[in-house]
Amino acid sequence: MSQSGIELLNKLRESALEDLRFFSNSGREAREHWVVSEFLRIQNVQFAEDELISYPLHSKVDVEFRDARFQVKEFLNPGIKRHRDAKERYEKLMSVNSVENMVLPVFSYDVPPVAKIYDLISAEAVSLATSSKYMNEKSNLDLIFYVTRTHASLIKKDEIDYEHLYSVGWRSISCLAGKQATVMFAA
Repeated sequence: MSQSGIELLNKLRESALEDLRFFSNSGREAREHWVVSEFLRIQNVQFAEDELISYPLHSKVDVEFRDARFQVKEFLNPGIKRHRDAKERYEKLMSVNSVENMVLPVFSYDVPPVAKIYDLISAEAVSLATSSKYMNEKSNLDLIFYVTRTHASLIKKDEIDYEHLYSVGWRSISCLAGKQATVMFAA
């Protein structure tokens, strides 16, 4: 194998290992930290990265920032198993000895129906608010959704029902979808 082929294979392996770590349970804190950091950046909030404090897996708060206590939730396409996919990709790259004979696994998923991000978030905020895990804590938590689901329209200001979101009981509800960072409601 040529030197450039070896370098390419090594870079692909490094990238696959980073993905494997990022999408693992141990990478959860880094993912949630990134979501809050990106949300603040798009909202033009000046901050230092060390102001974002990540909490362990089973905490009610995922990331704390100043007075905000974020609980991060992600909307994926149904059926996606990112860690499993990352693991299969990494294992395949580790098993090949050249770029020329490399065949990466292909994953197929059902395409979700078209939806409005606002509708998805509104329904999930209600569902989470009535769960025993958050029922007594929600008024002190800032719920932030990270939407990676495809075929979902961005939030339009005129579709936000502030009274309904207020009645759900969270301290605030926000959303990061692509380059759109929206505070949908804040008490």
